[in-house]
Amino acid sequence: MTGAFEATKAALANATLLGHPSATAPVALTTDASDYAARSSATMRGRQFTAFVDHKPLTFAMAKSTEPWSGRQQRQLSATSEYTTDIQHVAGRENVVADCLSRAVAGSVHLGLDYAEMAADQVADPEVQSYRTAPTALRVQEVVFEDANATLLCDVSMGKPRTLVPETWRRRVFNTIHSLSHPGVKAYAKLVGAKFVWPDLCKAVRAWAASCIACQRDKVTRHTNAPLAPFVVLERRFDHVNVDLVGPFPPSRGCSYLLTMVDRTTRWPEAIPLSSTTSAEVARAFIASWVSCFGTPSDLSSDRGPQLTSELWTAVAKGLGLKVHRTTAYNPQSNGKLLSKPV
Repeated sequence: MTGAFEATKAALANATLLGHPSATAPVALTTDASDYAARSSATMRGRQFTAFVDHKPLTFAMAKSTEPWSGRQQRQLSATSEYTTDIQHVAGRENVVADCLSRAVAGSVHLGLDYAEMAADQVADPEVQSYRTAPTALRVQEVVFEDANATLLCDVSMGKPRTLVPETWRRRVFNTIHSLSHPGVKAYAKLVGAKFVWPDLCKAVRAWAASCIACQRDKVTRHTNAPLAPFVVLERRFDHVNVDLVGPFPPSRGCSYLLTMVDRTTRWPEAIPLSSTTSAEVARAFIASWVSCFGTPSDLSSDRGPQLTSELWTAVAKGLGLKVHRTTAYNPQSNGKLLSKPV
């Protein structure tokens, strides 16, 4: 125990040590944003230094003082200028000094697959072995995985080795990768296709993803479909009328608008000229023309025009005992019985 302790002390004493910074030397600070960590140091306060950032708009903000900044932006720039005004841009792909601390390394995620066992199953799988001589677009060759101490058959046509997965391993590979973040079909196919390959990969992924209980429970709102609405068969003629306003047209005998009405059962059309489109004028024309000729219908369909949603029109419909059906907002196509009739 004493020997190990002394060896540790010697290793620490002989390790490369950082020297104290010079007070007169120029200082540069490389920065980057991070979603999961925050660090700060008070040793830079009061010293002039250059800040390298990959946020290019910040360099313009410090250089221009005539922009109409909001109060919040002014406070942010004022706080930044207390430390330094020498801010220079560095491209994100070149900001490797800060990226090594602020970005998670994707290659560090271990899938937990036994590649040595997979290599043995590749030898026993006739489908995988057939790719050695099959005339396909795959370039199959053996690749040594030193970390797993295994040699696997891989496709190298994409530049990076993609392991040929035996049939007995495909569902296991899916469950291992899918459980990381439960991606969708397209995202998962792209993710697994970068490391593995097997026939009908997308088809298998689509079927397995659809059977994932966690995805069905958490993503239910993404694929909710409304049920088919039943088509009501009308029993009486002139029992349901569609109403709409058309115009303005060139004036004729003092009228520039038309109140159009169509019966849903017989398709009988009526067009009543109007001098104006006030609610009172529309209600008077509807009663004098349609109600007086064909009787009071039980249902009336219209769009959401102001004349057909006003208090007066609603009161008239209620007094006549009409059940009013209005189209959804910005969707007049629902009143298609009238829109399909040329004037």
